Amino acid sequence: MRLKRPEGMNIIPFIDIMLVLLTIVLTISTFIQPKKMHIDLPQASQSEKMLSRSSHEIIIQPDNTLLFESEPILLEDLTHKLSTLSLEDNMILRADKQSNFGMFIAIVDLLKSQHRSNIDILVRKD
Repeated sequence: MRLKRPEGMNIIPFIDIMLVLLTIVLTISTFIQPKKMHIDLPQASQSEKMLSRSSHEIIIQPDNTLLFESEPILLEDLTHKLSTLSLEDNMILRADKQSNFGMFIAIVDLLKSQHRSNIDILVRKD
């Protein structure tokens, strides 16, 4: 007696392999955390909570390097980047307490020269 040869391709082993790979990826992805920068904010006893609105973040790191939306940027390039944004957008300025005060003033001066009035400066509350 001769057995009939099945027509087509058997995809059940392929599905099993894909489910195992999906399980591995989902398990590993829960352990991966995005890279977070540690900025040591200065303390202030008088502070207010920020209003939630469209905002963009400028970070001054301890070595005075600038980040705009977590991407490194030069001060000259920041001027061009800010000019493409709406004046109503909120600007969040986060500076490490070890950073140069001159860099902080340069950023505030740049924001004011573009007539931006929605500027929040992040600090740690006592």
